[in-house]
Amino acid sequence: MKVLQLCLRIPFQQTDGGNIAMYNIADSLVDAGCTVKMLAFNTKKHFLKENEIDADKKKRFQLQWVYLNADVTAMGVVKNFFTNESYHISRFHTAEMETVLRELLINETFDIIQFESLFMAPYLAVARKYSSAKCVLHAHNVETIIWQRLAAGEKNFLKRKYLGYLTAKLDQYEKKMLQQFDAIAALTPEDKKLMQLMGSTLPIQSFPIGIDTGRYKQELTFNTKIKLFHLGSMNWLPNVEAIQWFADSILQPLVQTLPNIEVHLAGRHMPVAFFNLHDNTSCFVYGGIDNPLEFVHDKQIMIVPLLSGGGMRVKIIEGMAAGKIIVSTTVGAEGTGTVDGKDILIADTPSAFIEKIKLAVTDKNLMLRISENAIFTAREKFDNKVIAKNICEFYSSLITK
Repeated sequence: MKVLQLCLRIPFQQTDGGNIAMYNIADSLVDAGCTVKMLAFNTKKHFLKENEIDADKKKRFQLQWVYLNADVTAMGVVKNFFTNESYHISRFHTAEMETVLRELLINETFDIIQFESLFMAPYLAVARKYSSAKCVLHAHNVETIIWQRLAAGEKNFLKRKYLGYLTAKLDQYEKKMLQQFDAIAALTPEDKKLMQLMGSTLPIQSFPIGIDTGRYKQELTFNTKIKLFHLGSMNWLPNVEAIQWFADSILQPLVQTLPNIEVHLAGRHMPVAFFNLHDNTSCFVYGGIDNPLEFVHDKQIMIVPLLSGGGMRVKIIEGMAAGKIIVSTTVGAEGTGTVDGKDILIADTPSAFIEKIKLAVTDKNLMLRISENAIFTAREKFDNKVIAKNICEFYSSLITK
């Protein structure tokens, strides 16, 4: 099976859930015997110089890339008021990418064209015109839900109104495109249901983000202090919102209730304001982490205090594979199929969040049991080999129709 993967950015750096989702599905398909060719944007925000692109991966996925500056600009915002286009989407629609894709499809034949997220959907028309391949949307999230939640949580009236305006356009576009592909590969059963409620009648199967569970050190270490951590890309607004909520409503009462804990907050593009939380006694704030596996190894509890967002949080799956105790909101745990008290702890209010952390810290047997269950769940449901087999079967069924 020959697959063309259209990527929002070059996903070789495993720095966020989107990159991990794009890279791991490609890697799994190749391991399963498929040929994968990757056409990606090399964005200004995540730009990789030629010598920074891993040569082996470039060859493995036959990488081609097109430069893109998708920055939000004042002029772009103003112009968007006079069009019916979604500004979320139009920033990723370029004539250069259309040209490169057209030439590629004229010269090569594919069985499947896999569109990584709704942001690559503008290229569906070119794919239809120049290829007979089955076109599949690999939906990382239901994008409208993310922005609806962000808009609802915005305290500034003008920002809330503007976010609502953008979300309405995005909603209209997403509902239209959910009917245009041959099939949809969603990350979670919850996303599948949401897409069906939005009117999609396409074949939809849910495939979680897969990981190589063998990469993770599965050991729960106990030191003189229990260490909590959050690790996530901080240029994603739901993560910023989550840490702001944790800092405002949970951090101080938590360390007062449990003085024998440390809190470690890390992630690329960490807002400057959050570094003010660093106090050298109980809270430590970092920027990007070069070796995430080493960063989490000596820590026991992962916090995922998300209030908005959608899809599936790959960091939870990675934390489970490493045997960490995860304390998450319901939103954060969406799509993982985890069960509160079995392989995760769920809390949706500041007081409940503190109580769940306290429960874990004071009950070592509970921590060990949840850790063992989390490792088992990660291996059974989220290993790359399991996911690849299921995706290949789904794609084969589309081709033979």
